[in-house]
Amino acid sequence: MKKLLNKLFKKDAAIAATLAIFMLSCLLFLGYIEYRQQNPDLNKNWWVLYFENSKDGSMAFAIENHGNIQNFHWEIFSGKNKPFLDGTVEVKKGEIQKINPVVSARDDRSLTIRVSDGENKKEIYKIFEK
Repeated sequence: MKKLLNKLFKKDAAIAATLAIFMLSCLLFLGYIEYRQQNPDLNKNWWVLYFENSKDGSMAFAIENHGNIQNFHWEIFSGKNKPFLDGTVEVKKGEIQKINPVVSARDDRSLTIRVSDGENKKEIYKIFEK
């Protein structure tokens, strides 16, 4: 009986050890994959444009770059007219550049900010209540 219990215990210990090693290796692999997915700069090429505060009357906006292109041109439009304010900014990969344009009081109900990196254009809009 004692020999039988020793054999069963050794089998159970081997199964438990194998299962523990398998679970640990799966956990490490999934952690590595998740880390790569969460890193915004790793083998990715994208940028975003957003207002610093979308609810106030400020036209301050930010360009967040996670791509290889570093030069951006921005323009502020009133309706579909020609831009009344523009500029160029350099944003390195992984950085956020905040831009606070000085916009004089206007009668426009909405303004458009258009940013281009030479390949892509993105726009954001702000509508003012009167």
